[in-house]
Amino acid sequence: SPSDDLRNLLWQTLNSIKTGASIRDSMSVAIEQIVREQHILVEEYGRKLSPLAMFYMMMAVIAPSLGVAILIVIATFIGLRLRLPVLLTMAGGIGFMQFMFLAIIRSSRPPVDFD
Repeated sequence: SPSDDLRNLLWQTLNSIKTGASIRDSMSVAIEQIVREQHILVEEYGRKLSPLAMFYMMMAVIAPSLGVAILIVIATFIGLRLRLPVLLTMAGGIGFMQFMFLAIIRSSRPPVDFD
């Protein structure tokens, strides 16, 4: 199914042809409106992405890195042996958490194509 922007352009073209007006003027106005709307979508995405990126850095990068490092240091001091399955489970959890954050960021991306 055609997009709303394409439907709007076709409607503008049809109206221009029916009324005998210049197609160039109506198309340029419609295209400028589409570009403005896409620019607004990109700006909104940028405003929404900043807190998401900060939250991602805190929860998926900094906290797991410091947590694992502190856990290893404390385990060494108290004589606790961290076996490979425990470390692999932690790595899998961190990987899953990063995958979820990237999926959230990817799903909030605006449908704008600049090709």
